[in-house]
Amino acid sequence: MSLGLQCAVLAVVGSISGFAAHRFSASLRGSLKLQFTLRYFLEGLLIAPGIALALFFIHQRGLSLNLFDLAWLDSALILPYAGARIAAHRSSASRRVRRANTLPYSHWFGLLRTNPPAAHVFLTTYLAQHDRQHLDPVAELRSACASLEEAHAADPLLPMAVARLRSEIARLEVSRARVPPSRELP
Repeated sequence: MSLGLQCAVLAVVGSISGFAAHRFSASLRGSLKLQFTLRYFLEGLLIAPGIALALFFIHQRGLSLNLFDLAWLDSALILPYAGARIAAHRSSASRRVRRANTLPYSHWFGLLRTNPPAAHVFLTTYLAQHDRQHLDPVAELRSACASLEEAHAADPLLPMAVARLRSEIARLEVSRARVPPSRELP
């Protein structure tokens, strides 16, 4: 088997091991000590097939293997493993951020069901706080609409709630269009 094919096989094994290690380590529950111990044990266990395969390829190539070939085989396993871990972490981190950003809107939707005047005050106050902090909540409102539509598809209050959020989006876009961008003096 050629070096390129061996590297490709190791890259696939490294990528699969990286994604699996991230998924398994994210699903660990229990005390911090237990999670810490199991996380590294699982990572070692999941990278072991790739290491065994790399050692097999090294043994197959014989004793005349030079340092350049070793670096290619090691890099072919470790770099896709690390890249998969980084990609999986970024994906889960962005999912956590989206979930955290839509949490106030889920609370607002729950308030809308039980106490509509308080829900109106809550949403107005929350958006005013965003305005005071010079944050742009349009993207957050759009993701909140999508999140509410996904989570409460059969709820009879959903059309009214989404209409309210879309009206806030329209209001914010109109107000953003009216305000000229600030120019800094040299």
